[in-house]
Amino acid sequence: MTLDDFLIQPLDWRAHFVSLEGIYLATRSGCKFDFNLYYVTDFFVEVWYAKGSHEVGLIRGFTDIACLTTYLDEINITDIQKQ
Repeated sequence: MTLDDFLIQPLDWRAHFVSLEGIYLATRSGCKFDFNLYYVTDFFVEVWYAKGSHEVGLIRGFTDIACLTTYLDEINITDIQKQ
């Protein structure tokens, strides 16, 4: 699965895929959303959960390490191995 293939899928498909294939890395809280970070094959996935309802509001995938800055105090990515 490439990042481009992942991003063109519907939200419910991406949620199911991450629940099966994602390696959970961290959680952080925002004002309106809680964010879970996962690693899937060659990219990272952030799942946004609405506070209160816990409904998925957004699932975004990325490869840019700069997008991890908000998680740097929470995660250790040295154990992630390519399969």
